[in-house]
Amino acid sequence: MGEIFGFTLRLTEENKEEVTEKEEKEMRKNKIGAMFLASAIALAFIGSSYAMWSETIIMNGTVTTGTINIDWSLGNPYDDEAAGKDFSYVEANIVDPNHIQITIVGAYPCITYYVPFDIHNSGTIAVHLGPFVVDPASWATAGIIIITPNLYGYQLHPGASVNGILAFHFTNDDGFQQGSTYTFTVSVTGYQYNEYP
Repeated sequence: MGEIFGFTLRLTEENKEEVTEKEEKEMRKNKIGAMFLASAIALAFIGSSYAMWSETIIMNGTVTTGTINIDWSLGNPYDDEAAGKDFSYVEANIVDPNHIQITIVGAYPCITYYVPFDIHNSGTIAVHLGPFVVDPASWATAGIIIITPNLYGYQLHPGASVNGILAFHFTNDDGFQQGSTYTFTVSVTGYQYNEYP
């Protein structure tokens, strides 16, 4: 009986050793797993803290748009009447930056009236000049208007000027009334150079 008990006791002690070795291995695995898990969690926190760091850079800017502005200036108007036979005359006045008013007093056929002008680009953007427009348009039936040089489409850079002459010549057409006074305006529009119609 004592031998059986001793054998059982030995088996139990051997089992304890086996169990203890197994437990130790499991505990080691668990420790390694726990350390790995703790390291992974620590790295995740470190990574997220790096990822959450940020810096905002603000750039302030000012945009200044250009301006389109053309202005008339006028020379002294004149006509081609013979010396000593000044029966009529022409006047010209600037009404606003884009319009000039022209008055021909005592007009008669075969006389040409001249108005020298200058168009200045006082804006900051290059412009193309549009057509010269006479108002009222019906006045054109009474005379012939010549603009020298032809400035339609002319590109005018900032600070630059261009000179020209408006010439008005009356004919013997039915629409003309000798000795009359004709008043009309002439205008021109400056278009942004890359938006020219």
